[in-house]
Amino acid sequence: MSLSIWVYLLVDRIHINVGVGSKALHGFVVTQLKGMKDIQGDVVPDGKITITENKYRTRLNYYPTKKRKIAELEVGAKAHHRYFKLVLYASKFGPGEFEQLKWVLSELLPDFNYPKLFETGRVSYVELAADSLTHIAHSFVPFRAKANNSWVHDDGNGVKGSTYLGSKLSALRFCIYDKHKQQVENHLPVTDPLRTRVESRSRHIGLPPCELPKMVNPFLKLEVADLQKARDASEDHTWQEFLDLCFVLGSARALAQQTKYKRTQFMKMLRASAAPWWNPQYVWKDLPRAIAAIAP
Repeated sequence: MSLSIWVYLLVDRIHINVGVGSKALHGFVVTQLKGMKDIQGDVVPDGKITITENKYRTRLNYYPTKKRKIAELEVGAKAHHRYFKLVLYASKFGPGEFEQLKWVLSELLPDFNYPKLFETGRVSYVELAADSLTHIAHSFVPFRAKANNSWVHDDGNGVKGSTYLGSKLSALRFCIYDKHKQQVENHLPVTDPLRTRVESRSRHIGLPPCELPKMVNPFLKLEVADLQKARDASEDHTWQEFLDLCFVLGSARALAQQTKYKRTQFMKMLRASAAPWWNPQYVWKDLPRAIAAIAP
């Protein structure tokens, strides 16, 4: 079995929602968000606060540095339901920044202090990321049973980027990409010469953040075929063309272009070529550590 090194699972992004009980409280939150922008020099001395709003919602974007957003605070109304939403870009937190944000919430929006949100809010969206330091993006075929949509980003010059399994509106979507390349392009600190991110994006969780360990492991639905094993499985041109297509359209759309018989056959062949290093249970064991990083 080949060497496999993984970075601890982490919460990359999380949306926490809670109801706003009255019109007066809704108006108070809007006023406080706009007031935070007015005193942004005190709240984020080295960063900035921006406000975007429309008829239905007001959103504050929280930047501890000029170009790095770590949170969004949003208040709005949908179908007569008033809500407050906190979005955390947890993997972007710098030293002391999360503590400062929690203090801001406690002082300026006490009804939505972070300990309360963590215990009673509801997670509407969460991205969980596991980074491989040994497996190169596009050297394997990610696939999923019953997936109807997939997409592979292409920069127009034949350079492949992120691979997506599932649509943006799916309850579960996977995104696999070269995290090292992204760090270099965004001038971020780079610690590893190879870093491939395997990320699950789950919607409609409905659990408080403190109860996320109860959610079903989304990575169990992701399967991975080793490309070389798959290539060696058969010299049949339709199989080889299908593998090529997986890196153009993604496995779900490549399978959708086959006959029912071929889809069944190719799915079996992909599973027979399973990459021994992909272990969803191993990745998932670090969830408590990931949740602890965003705990009050």
